[in-house]
Amino acid sequence: MRLFIIIGLQIGVQLTGNTSMACYAPQIFSLVGAGQNSLLITGSFGVVKVISCLFFLLFMIERIGRRDSLFAGAFLMGSYMLMVAILTVKFPPDPTKGLTSSSIASLTMIYLEAMSYNISWGPVPWTYMGEIFPNRIREAGIAIGTSTQWLFNCVLSLATPYAVKNLGWKTFLMFGIFNYALVVFVFFFIKETKGKSLEEMEAHSLTAAQAYFLVSKLNPVLIGFAAVSFRSNRTSPTKTITRHQGIRIMSREQDSVLYHPSTFHSAANADAKDKTAITQLQRDDYDVTRFLQLKRPLLELTSQLSAQKRVRR
Repeated sequence: MRLFIIIGLQIGVQLTGNTSMACYAPQIFSLVGAGQNSLLITGSFGVVKVISCLFFLLFMIERIGRRDSLFAGAFLMGSYMLMVAILTVKFPPDPTKGLTSSSIASLTMIYLEAMSYNISWGPVPWTYMGEIFPNRIREAGIAIGTSTQWLFNCVLSLATPYAVKNLGWKTFLMFGIFNYALVVFVFFFIKETKGKSLEEMEAHSLTAAQAYFLVSKLNPVLIGFAAVSFRSNRTSPTKTITRHQGIRIMSREQDSVLYHPSTFHSAANADAKDKTAITQLQRDDYDVTRFLQLKRPLLELTSQLSAQKRVRR
């Protein structure tokens, strides 16, 4: 799933249309009526992109977050592209008149589109790509994502001249539709990574089957969806039951085990009172979604249990 998300993000970078406009800026600006000023406008276009991207990376990315910036960026770019298409079809540029008010409005929309790109889909997918993969597969995931980006960069770069020649103003409409499609993609598939550790992202991305497999592999005594153990002292046994992000975690001085609810009755080293408590816990409703909300506590718990196991050995 994470690989699918990264591939989708990198394809989306190209479908925004910004790369095509960067590669063929003079032709694009001529299409909206820039005339002889297209080269000058192209140069300032690049400056605007660099400044807006730098400002976003330095001051905004950790405040806005990844998901919100991608969502808003795609929506704004789609809106600007749509407005350029409407202006171009309603007020066709006349090369003999130079820059008209409609041409200036279209150029302004393109500049705003470029700024929106460089505070969202320009830098964010690269940041997101480094945050979503765990260490063991990050290199492969980033390699596939980067390859996808350059592959579709090549495809869009080759296709854009034909689109400009044959579609004209409809090229902007096409990119506008692509951007609105990216809004839907972000809404359904992109999770926020701002302020989250790699361990939290790993646990957050697990399916029920993957989480069950991971826990079992990390520590053979971890078997299911509820953490059960007991804390005792030399005089009288006591039990501690706490709730932490949807999982019941109980601790014992000598032993800690993660049990599936169906195995509660066979918990080792539990006296009669403890078994009664376990039976009561068994009646509770354990939902898979609770287990998936563990995030960091899941890995912390497995680390603690592994350490205890090594000490006992």
